[in-house]
Amino acid sequence: MDDAIIFRGEGPCDDFLRAVRKAAFDKGKHKDGDWMAGYASTCFAGEALRWYEGLDDDVQDDWKQLRTAMLERFPPVSEKPPQSASEPSPASIPG
Repeated sequence: MDDAIIFRGEGPCDDFLRAVRKAAFDKGKHKDGDWMAGYASTCFAGEALRWYEGLDDDVQDDWKQLRTAMLERFPPVSEKPPQSASEPSPASIPG
């Protein structure tokens, strides 16, 4: 791997997606979704690798689908899913 791009799934995936795009651009592969998906697959470790291995092959092999799946599973901090109705929000806890 070029600059040892590793994604462990310990936070948002934004920087990882950007790094994969940059690596693809640097190699003239930025329009090659198969290459980008294959390259990304070599960069997963830990929780992210376990998650990736559980994806359907069509998602693993398609950069657009893989990107979408990553953004759903490892969203930016400001876009994390809201708390469920069964979890009280800090404002609803009597004080």
